Formats: sequence, structure tokens, C-alpha cells
Amino acid sequence: MGRRDFAILLLMAKLGLRADEVATHTLDDIDWLATINYTLNH
Repeated sequence: MGRRDFAILLLMAKLGLRADEVATHTLDDIDWLATINYTLNH
């Protein structure tokens, strides 16, 4: 399994996203500051 596939599965598992929701996300949909804060605090 590659990094991309792992990231997709992680998104689906952690956030309860469905496959179509993951497929339609773009980089602009990500709140990068919130993601960094969450990563550093967990």
C-alpha cells in the first residue's frame, strides 16, 4: 500500500468519510492550520 492509499484510508477511518467524499476533496478543502495543530497536539 502506498502513501496515497494509506492517507485515503486514514481519512475515511478517522473522519468517517465515504469514498465519494474523499474522491471529491481538493487541497483547497483542507484547513491546513487546523490540521497542523491537530497533528502536533495528538
